[in-house]
Order: sequence, then structure tokens, then C-alpha cells
Amino acid sequence: MKLLRFLQDYIGFIVRGGPTFYLWLAFLSVLIGGWIYGYYQQLTLGMTVTGLTDQVSWGLYLANFIF
Repeated sequence: MKLLRFLQDYIGFIVRGGPTFYLWLAFLSVLIGGWIYGYYQQLTLGMTVTGLTDQVSWGLYLANFIF
């Protein structure tokens, strides 16, 4: 019961904000949407989407991603 009340209060607190807050959330949503689209493209089409077709550049991409 406390968890449910906490979630209600938390969500109520999150959605309170002015126009600048909602503009910021919209901007972040657009960035996340672009990331999801790019990730989908890379999963479906492979590394050719990034232009990394040989092993060396693919290795650099992977090393940069990890570190």
C-alpha cells in the first residue's frame, strides 16, 4: 500500500512543471527516438549503416563503444 502511494506521489511530482520543462522533455524524447531508430537500423542492416565494413574500423568502433 505504501508503494502504491509512493508511486502516485512520485508520478504526480514528475509531471508538474512549466512550459520549459515540457519543452526539455520533448527535446529529450526526440533524441531518444533518434537513438532508437539508429539502433534499429544497425540491428537490421548491420554495421554497413555506420560505414564500417572492414575489421579494423569495426574494431575501433567497438573499442570506442566499450571504453
